Amino acid sequence: MFENPGGKLKGFAIFIFALTVFAGVVLGVILSAKQESITFKALIVFISIASSIIVGWLGSIFIYAFGELCENVDWIANEYYDNNHKVQPKRKKSKMTIKPESRTNNDDETIPES
Repeated sequence: MFENPGGKLKGFAIFIFALTVFAGVVLGVILSAKQESITFKALIVFISIASSIIVGWLGSIFIYAFGELCENVDWIANEYYDNNHKVQPKRKKSKMTIKPESRTNNDDETIPES
């Protein structure tokens, strides 16, 4: 239940986004059913879908980013304990891998391997 919280948060964010878009589409169809003009119906559906995508994205991006942050912190902690030969904490290793030659500093110069 408490394994891989970052991945679960990212999955929850995707679910929230999909649910928000689905609710926006349903709401747009329900609201447009009461209108007589075809162009006004299409406009209501378009606005409803567009706004639900924007609201869903804004609502879920922070949850997704926090899940990504959790995964990255877990990976950094595992790398720190592996490189410094300290006692490994009781948790599974992250699935994320980065090749040593792909690490760079802020000046875009390759950091030499130690």
